[in-house]
Amino acid sequence: MPQRYSTGVLAISLVCAASFLGSQASSQEDHPGAQPIPGTVVLAYARDYQLEMLVGQYDPRTRRWYGNTYPFIPPRAEAPFTLFGVTGRLASVRLDDPYAAPADIDPWEWDANIKPWDRRVTRVALALPGAWPDTERHAEVLPRNDPDAAAAVAAFLKGRGLDVPQPRVTQVLRVDLNGDGRTELLICANTDNAALTEAAPAAIYHLALLRLSIDGAPKTLPLRVAVSFKPAHRSVDEHQRYYGRAAFYQVLAITDVARDGQEQVAILNDDRNYGPEVDLYALTGHAVKRLLATQMLFF
Repeated sequence: MPQRYSTGVLAISLVCAASFLGSQASSQEDHPGAQPIPGTVVLAYARDYQLEMLVGQYDPRTRRWYGNTYPFIPPRAEAPFTLFGVTGRLASVRLDDPYAAPADIDPWEWDANIKPWDRRVTRVALALPGAWPDTERHAEVLPRNDPDAAAAVAAFLKGRGLDVPQPRVTQVLRVDLNGDGRTELLICANTDNAALTEAAPAAIYHLALLRLSIDGAPKTLPLRVAVSFKPAHRSVDEHQRYYGRAAFYQVLAITDVARDGQEQVAILNDDRNYGPEVDLYALTGHAVKRLLATQMLFF
């Protein structure tokens, strides 16, 4: 599948664009025509009290994923949405009272404010339209100092040429993604970007990994990966010109959008300078397939 482009949405009426990211195999397709696809499930990125960006669409009849959500008809006033996080359903919300959808509005300009919800656990979520049941299998949140997770990250970085014996693991989840009774580990590890200095050399890594067992042997599969080495006396700004802006990958949500018992994993990089990125993955056999990849660009 060739790399393709998708369209993000900003709830405060800034025009934005999205680009396909990374190199994993993907089933994402462009929107096939000039009219919205009827009967599809639209996925959105929720942050605080806004649906900030459209992530893509899933057509349950054809079982296809579409990363290009243009054109998209905005939902009606008071339309319900269900928010999902790493351990399942978080809340049921509705679009805010003042919301209205003029017939001639551009798809990326609809104001998608949502009613308040309990954000004490998280302020970010994956939003699905309508009322959705909870996921059948909840992920277990493990301590960030889990030794197996740290060892897996260190070994992965070693294979990428970085010697980091004690990596900074930021998220560890245990979950049975495909319902076969065997659990996988979702591991995120990120360099502390605020601790980087010009004088000191640094291994810079931002990882979202899937750890599973294949024929009794553990294997680590990459989801989102960005690694580099900053030599001493190179400024962070200069390093980013060579390798791109620093990221922070985290699992946004685990949910079964297709309702087929195969749970999907949404990975977030909530970049507040250039725009957030959301990627959606599924475990197919012993391989990872990227279903959607969207970035909203702040102009």
